[in-house]
Amino acid sequence: AELNSSFKKVQHLVPMLSLGNTFTKEDVENYINKTKRFLQIDSNSNLEFLAEPKIDGLSATLIYKNGKLDLGATRGDGKQGENITENIKSIKEIPHYLVGKYPREIEIRGEIYMSNSEFEKLNSIRVAQSLPVFANPRNAAAGSVRQLDSQITASRKLGFFAYNWGFVSENIGGTLVEVRELIKSLGFNLNHPVELCSNLDQMVGFYNKIYENRSNLDFDIDGIVYKLNDISYYDRLGSTDHSPRYAISHKFPAELGITTLKDVKFQVGRTGAITPVAELVPLTIGGVRIKRASLHNKDEIKRLGIVIGDTVSVKRAGDVIPQIVNYNPKLRPAKYKNIIFPEKCPSCNNYLQFEKEDKIIRCLNHANCKEQIIGQLIHFVSRNAFNIDGLGEKQIIELYNNNLIKEPADIFSLALPNENSKHVLIINLPGWGKLSLSNLIDSINNSKKQTIEKVLYALGIRHLGIGTAKLISKNFKTSKELINRILNINDDNKEYFAQDLKLIKNLYNFGKY
Repeated sequence: AELNSSFKKVQHLVPMLSLGNTFTKEDVENYINKTKRFLQIDSNSNLEFLAEPKIDGLSATLIYKNGKLDLGATRGDGKQGENITENIKSIKEIPHYLVGKYPREIEIRGEIYMSNSEFEKLNSIRVAQSLPVFANPRNAAAGSVRQLDSQITASRKLGFFAYNWGFVSENIGGTLVEVRELIKSLGFNLNHPVELCSNLDQMVGFYNKIYENRSNLDFDIDGIVYKLNDISYYDRLGSTDHSPRYAISHKFPAELGITTLKDVKFQVGRTGAITPVAELVPLTIGGVRIKRASLHNKDEIKRLGIVIGDTVSVKRAGDVIPQIVNYNPKLRPAKYKNIIFPEKCPSCNNYLQFEKEDKIIRCLNHANCKEQIIGQLIHFVSRNAFNIDGLGEKQIIELYNNNLIKEPADIFSLALPNENSKHVLIINLPGWGKLSLSNLIDSINNSKKQTIEKVLYALGIRHLGIGTAKLISKNFKTSKELINRILNINDDNKEYFAQDLKLIKNLYNFGKY
């Protein structure tokens, strides 16, 4: 979830990574084989996996020191969460003190959820009070645990299933089964049912059994998680920037919805990529209202064979991103419109170019295309970049349209004490005031000390994600050393990098601030 400025931020001692997803038996088999190759285990040997239900709730972490609950926090963006200790303490299934034999310090991780029966009760009460109802138990749990008033959280009767651990001061077991028993002995409820599996057929058999009987559970799940039982493999396997390699989730089939494709709009991304976006007659899937779905590129539209006016099937890929799956040819109207890509940029009217290698139609007018500039500014302040609180998409657009920012350097100039004229303009904008301006200035000043990888990522250079930025940053001691190296590139293709070099030069501009 996005961080709420009302709660104090918490830096996770061990990152709370999300799990990678699989959707088919073949996907799971590929994961097992890849894991065996990584561990250099014979392909005919078996690995033990513990299969457990993937609870559809809100991830949380609990830190206990000398057996006492010291901190409760949300997952947030995986690196930083929100301190919700008082709300955590109001959940009856979370012990304030551990029992039995416990480590000096231990971080218990799990899922805060609302049972289906409590969800129905809560919505019945809200209907009687003429209040809007919650779309699903997950939204209800997330909204309840992030209340500023912990008494509201307490009234919602939330539950907690423990399933993992983060930092721990001493060894707590050699297998996942052993650690789960320890966590249970400390006073926690564990996610259930679970099954120890030694081959693919057992894993998929458990998946099918739970999928067919999940309506009998009093809590929502959206798949099965397979975790290696032998904990000694965890450090050897490590993780990607997003997911641990010792576990994978096997998601249930996405729920489908039927609606009509009303139109297709073309969005301009921060790198100039033109993305077709389907405008749909609104529909609800899994409690989420959907009005739009990305069509990715020209090839995807051709593959789907859709036209404006078609009746289409929509799913939420990974239960998150709306995606058009197919259309019903029998329901195609007599009057329909073909989807035609523009020849000129919808933002700056510059002629577009097709990049065959990426299958992308792109606007190359990087320096003067409004949508690209705004996209770059939004990217620059995002959480993996300079992470400037109080500057979201809405605020960036507002400041840009009022000529207060045009490039990254301008953001830092807003914090200067001698910019009174800009400050007066900001205060007079709708939704702004002295306090919000003061908070923004503090956020900008707090963002100035960044690691090299965040500085690199903030520049928005194509093909340079946070993972690659980390690899590059290991070779340089300072940002200045890195910038000088790039600016001195002597290459025949230097013109190709002209826009990226311009972005690099922006570092000098805001460096003086």
